[in-house]
Amino acid sequence: MSHAESTTDVPSSPSEKSPYPSDREAPTDDLDRILTDLWERLSDAAARSRPAFHIPVLATIRQGPHGLEPSARKVVLRHARRGPDLHTGRDGGSDGGGVIGCHTDALGPKVAEVRANPRVAWTFYDPRAKLQVRASGTAEVQTDGTMVDAAWAATKPSARRCYLAPHVPGLPTAAPEPNLPAAVRKRNPTPAESEPGRAQFAVLRTAVDTLDWLHLHHAGHRRAQFHWGDGEWRGTWAAV
Repeated sequence: MSHAESTTDVPSSPSEKSPYPSDREAPTDDLDRILTDLWERLSDAAARSRPAFHIPVLATIRQGPHGLEPSARKVVLRHARRGPDLHTGRDGGSDGGGVIGCHTDALGPKVAEVRANPRVAWTFYDPRAKLQVRASGTAEVQTDGTMVDAAWAATKPSARRCYLAPHVPGLPTAAPEPNLPAAVRKRNPTPAESEPGRAQFAVLRTAVDTLDWLHLHHAGHRRAQFHWGDGEWRGTWAAV
C-alpha cells in the first residue's frame, strides 16, 4: 500500500458544518443528489488523508493454484473525478462515468493482474457516515506520459521511498524484508535520492461504469445502483 500523507484537517462530525464533503450528512432520498454526493466524497478522499474513503480496497483477478480468484488489498486513493478526466483530456465516453486511481509499484503483482484482466472492483466504507460504495470498471496501468510525470512530481520523498524497493513486491525472502535500500530504512530519502524510484512508479486508473451505494440505518438500510451508458449515469433503487 502506498504511503498516505498526513494532514492537519480538524475532525468533525457529520452534523457539524464543514467545507469538506466527507464531513456532511449524506443524502439518502434522491438519486441525483446521492450520485453527486458520492463523487464529491471520492474526490475529497483523494485530496485528503483524513476521510475514510481515502484507503479503499481494490480487488483484481489473478491466476491462483485453483484457477482464477480474487486478489484484494488496501490502497491509497490518489485520484477521483466524475466525468471527463482532465488529466488526460479524454472524454467521458472512453473513461466511463468517471475515473478513480491509485499509485503502485510497476513491478508489483497487481500490475500484471490488471494487464491480464482489466476488470477491477473497489470498495469504500465510511463507518461514521454509515456509507459503503462499491465501484467497478476497466483499469489500466500507466508508467509514462505527462499525467504520470505530474503524479510523480507531486509525490513527496517520504512516499517515493517505497518505489526504491530492491526486490519485486511479493517475492519470497528468507527473513523479514522491509524492501527498502539500507540507506533510507530509518529516514526519508532526499529528493535526489528518491528519483530512481520513478522507474518503478506507475498510476493505476479505473474508468468506472458501475456504482453500488449502501447507507446503513437502524430504521432500515437503503441501497442504490448506478450504471454508466450512452454518456450518462442512470440510477435506480435496489433491495438491500
